[in-house]
Amino acid sequence: MGEKVDIVLTGDKSKDWDDVYRDGGLDDKYISQCLWRGRIFVANTAKHRAYAMYGQKRFYKTVFEFQSNLYSAKFSQEEFSKGSKGEDGNEFKWGSSWDDFNRACTVDCISNCIPSFTYVQQDKLTEERLYFFTINKANDKRVFRGAFSPNALTDPRAFNLALMSNTPGATFDGGAGELKILRQRWLNRIVPEVQTIPYLGFDSNTGAYIFRDFGYHKGKELKINEFDYLSIDDVGIKTTLRDIALVHSTTFDDSWLPDFIKVFEKNGIASLAYFTASLFARQIKQKHQSFTFLELTGDAGAGKSTLLRFLWRLFGRENFEGIDLQSTSVASYGRHLGKVSNMPVVLIESDRQESKDAGGRPSKSVDWDVFKKVYDLDGVIDSRGVKTNDNTTNDRIFLGTLVFSQNDTVKASEAMLSRIVHLHASVAQVRRENRSIADKLKQTPSESLAGYLHQALTHEEAFIELFFASFDRHRAELTENSTIIHDRIVDCHAQVMASVEALQVLLPSLSESVLSSTFKYLKERGEDRQRRLSSDHPVIEQFWDTYHFLNDQVIHIDDE
Repeated sequence: MGEKVDIVLTGDKSKDWDDVYRDGGLDDKYISQCLWRGRIFVANTAKHRAYAMYGQKRFYKTVFEFQSNLYSAKFSQEEFSKGSKGEDGNEFKWGSSWDDFNRACTVDCISNCIPSFTYVQQDKLTEERLYFFTINKANDKRVFRGAFSPNALTDPRAFNLALMSNTPGATFDGGAGELKILRQRWLNRIVPEVQTIPYLGFDSNTGAYIFRDFGYHKGKELKINEFDYLSIDDVGIKTTLRDIALVHSTTFDDSWLPDFIKVFEKNGIASLAYFTASLFARQIKQKHQSFTFLELTGDAGAGKSTLLRFLWRLFGRENFEGIDLQSTSVASYGRHLGKVSNMPVVLIESDRQESKDAGGRPSKSVDWDVFKKVYDLDGVIDSRGVKTNDNTTNDRIFLGTLVFSQNDTVKASEAMLSRIVHLHASVAQVRRENRSIADKLKQTPSESLAGYLHQALTHEEAFIELFFASFDRHRAELTENSTIIHDRIVDCHAQVMASVEALQVLLPSLSESVLSSTFKYLKERGEDRQRRLSSDHPVIEQFWDTYHFLNDQVIHIDDE
């Protein structure tokens, strides 16, 4: 029909024209700006976009986006004036000034992508900062994300290298001037800042649980945003740990519980309670100043590995049992213990007497007493130097709980043994008729079990409340037990008993008979631990047993 149509854009996605009218903002100046935004939007070449941008706001040099590329535009007022005629020759007029503008403005493509700054990430330990970008590359529908060093934002060559390192072929050919324009746009505003933690689990500063793809805060689930971090009360936070993946589910189904009790019995309930209380260990330690260790021993085939692997799957961690200290160095203990917060660290099979790699020679023994210090609140795993000119060090605090699982019992000092609740499983307890039930538990999909973590973390307050309320009662009962005279043994076993009782918050179908039998079992384990501490060291006992055996033999010689 030959009609000419102009496009006008409000520029605010949250408001339409009616909203602007009702707010009293629909004046000539506003309509003029909307008109220029429309002209910029419909430009069919980079040069025409620069033309519309100049009409909206005069520039000498600028950088702009067009079709997933970055362009640099330089305008020469001198060249523009040469072609203009009349007393208003220096005046830009939309439509009639295109030829003069086309001659006076040079437009060059400086990047085949659009890097969009999203946030600054600060490492809590080193205080180093990284600048995160999302990158949209021309002719590529994928969205890339990358972390740039501060140097990359000041040096065009470093910025180009950062783009190429984080994408398949994105480049930047602009100079320092173009990068300065971009940097001012990115940083001359309130910059979103994201704190990082180098572990999975509970963060004391925010009171939230931080995982790779999700989180929890005050009993509510959190989801990561489009930039891969969690926002908690306007605070951004994320974990930098990437080698622990968890299956996540918000659907809780406890149909596995009867089979679990039938197969693992009291050891299973006590271990489940300990794993669950580990999710709140930091909160417990802040009141009790310490949290017990758990030891699970038993003959080969007694079901220790099956139990531990099942418990991990309740947390969403697949195909994992624990860490083999024999295959690691003492120096690496800190890294293993520092990966989680308010989650258990399971140390397995550390009692082997021979090493295949050593040709059958005795393997290195584990000094269990090195873990004694992490029993207490803010127990230090190790210390590392900090990049300063003084003697400042960073103490790595243990934020999790410890589980020892092996065939033989832990051999350590009295101080260490008194910090451990010891559970023992024997092959005699394994019933042949339960084998098919155990196989069923093994084959249950992790997606059907992982909802237990969601159940626990959405009932954080109720679990902790019942734990503390029941702890005092169990502690009083154990204190009255004349067999147990060591206060630390009383406290440790009372903590696990309180954890068992608090399971009722998460597992309402848990029967009183199961609870009572588990309490009785833990009381017996406390008595056994006291007897062990009151007796000689196992090596000394073995010596005297051998001595008496040899000296009690009566040899009869018939001499005929």
